[in-house]
Amino acid sequence: MKMEDVVSKLNDYTEPLKLFKIGVGNKVFHGQVHQDHFKIYRQISYRNSFLPQIKGRMTQKENKTIIDVSMKLHPFVIAFMTLWFSGLISACMSFFLSPWKPFFFVPIIMLIFGILLCTLPFWYEVKKSKNELFKIFSVYMSSESDGNAQN
Repeated sequence: MKMEDVVSKLNDYTEPLKLFKIGVGNKVFHGQVHQDHFKIYRQISYRNSFLPQIKGRMTQKENKTIIDVSMKLHPFVIAFMTLWFSGLISACMSFFLSPWKPFFFVPIIMLIFGILLCTLPFWYEVKKSKNELFKIFSVYMSSESDGNAQN
């Protein structure tokens, strides 16, 4: 596809960002699509702080467009989880440095729970977003692919 076609197709499936969002729109994504890059989120009807930010760069090579996509957590979520994990790690370290106490495993269990709380919902949403992007661009990854689909 030409880059103009990729941008047009992505615009067909993306609503612009709104300051106050009420309900779910009728398109798959919401965000901003520009001529050579985009920043979008999947539209969901529920609250999920671990919904990935999807950022992409498009480059034209010969008669095809290469789309480089990255999915990351929102910076505020990263900052909050860093603060939370810092407290838990310091609690774990204080338990390791002091004599054995009956509640020794509580911070360790909370640390494991926090890691699972971040990773499972994030990767669940990444999989859904990836499938939607593949549907839009009719790209199917082969089993031999290294995770980088190009069309």
